[in-house]
Amino acid sequence: MANVAANDHADEPVSATEFVDRALSCWSNIHSAGGNQSPHATVLPAFPEVADGRHATVSLTLPELPVDAFVDWLGPRLIWWPQGMPKHRRTAIISSRLGRRKDQKRWWFDALRTAVLHSDFDSEMLCSAPDTAAAAAVARAGELFGMPRLKLEIAPEAAISVADLRQWLQQRFDQPLPEKKAAACLEYVAEISPPVQVAASIDAAPASVAPEAAIRDAVTVVAAQRIVAVSCRPRGRIEALLRRQLNDERLTAPVLLASITGGEPVSEELIAQGAVPWILKERCPEPVSDANPINRPPDSTPNTTPQADVLPQQWVTRSGPLAEPDMWLCHWTRPQFGPWRHQPEEDFLDELILGCPTADRSALAALLRILEQKTILASRSARNAAATVSLTAVPLAEFRRRRVFRQHKQRYDFEPWGIAIRRSVVETLGGRAVTYVDLDSGGNKIDKATADTDSDTPSPAAFLQRRTNAQGTIDWSEEREWRLIGDLNLASLGSHDVVVFVNSEEEEFAVQGNCVWPVIAVPQP
Repeated sequence: MANVAANDHADEPVSATEFVDRALSCWSNIHSAGGNQSPHATVLPAFPEVADGRHATVSLTLPELPVDAFVDWLGPRLIWWPQGMPKHRRTAIISSRLGRRKDQKRWWFDALRTAVLHSDFDSEMLCSAPDTAAAAAVARAGELFGMPRLKLEIAPEAAISVADLRQWLQQRFDQPLPEKKAAACLEYVAEISPPVQVAASIDAAPASVAPEAAIRDAVTVVAAQRIVAVSCRPRGRIEALLRRQLNDERLTAPVLLASITGGEPVSEELIAQGAVPWILKERCPEPVSDANPINRPPDSTPNTTPQADVLPQQWVTRSGPLAEPDMWLCHWTRPQFGPWRHQPEEDFLDELILGCPTADRSALAALLRILEQKTILASRSARNAAATVSLTAVPLAEFRRRRVFRQHKQRYDFEPWGIAIRRSVVETLGGRAVTYVDLDSGGNKIDKATADTDSDTPSPAAFLQRRTNAQGTIDWSEEREWRLIGDLNLASLGSHDVVVFVNSEEEEFAVQGNCVWPVIAVPQP
């Protein structure tokens, strides 16, 4: 069976029931033939051609992809094309998970940008499935550079009945067609149905790609006519899918493994099976990291306040947070995962894709942003609690020896970058030390505020903090935290009330030139 559509009636509307019946016949023939037949893109128009020259379409596979290969990888499914079926060659840019600090993966975004810009915009399109590791960046790169895109929306549900498949398709027949657009369509959608259980002897979906996350990666790999892997973790899911793709004789898409300085090593096993190393030269000589983070964002305007207003270093040595630790509280900055507060996700992706220095999200970059805005923004420490600014009474000189990596938060405690503020000023503004509470046998917080303060009024939720984590392995009370409700406007504080601290003398010199407050380096242990 080479084609489901009846050529004599290709322009006539077809009912959902009729199409599903023909699809069942095709799937049964594939199974009875033992996979020896390879019918290609079987397209059956659901509507006659509409005014803009395109029409919604339903199919059993993607163009140039054998139906039996599609079924073997994903199970028997239908594909609904609301904007019609594009004719572009499909390029998939795939990746293993990057981790939370995407700004430290500049090589990854260099490879992505190069892959997109080296594509033929007239004949190729980017394809990806939502919620895969590279999907958001690939989609944004396509938008930035004006390249056509195909979004593969695959249903993660388990196998459904034939009646449910008819209903799924009928719902799409009944929905309004996309309106005609003045410009050429740059984003197409392929809505892929749940698999249907057509017979007891035909698997609804291969066990190797059954989990929801794996099925999204699998559809991207099997749908592609060219694959660029910008990251492929050894023994990970992407490597397993590429190995399967290279060993499937029905799939002819070339596989390129990006090899770039500072990136991950390419898989020799995949190369031995036919993948091609794609050698790239890294644009940035070294990736952004907290170990070397002197990258002042170029959109930060240099400080124009006369440097004579900065207090002399002798005052800092005599009265600053190192000399009088009990008189000061410290707010330390930490790396930012993702966009800045109130920054759209698309803007952050643009910075990464275009290789902008402003993509730096290190603890030093966070400090520079605070100095530029002269404001420490408040955040919520607990659900339904007021947003607060957190500080610590731990002496600044102790920061380095207390620097512990918290695996569950993917960050360090007590980073050596931040701002020290005079304790009396924080108290005047309404700041206070938090009350550490224990959990009762039911996991509820026991408020110790009354016992600790001789007050009949319990502490507000914003000033309560669990003493330990759930396992009892971390004692949060060692942080000696203080909180201040609302944003902290540094510009309103006196010149003797703020001291900036950084990790090294090199950073001290660099930051002081753009700062109205004294800057000191946290001493080595």
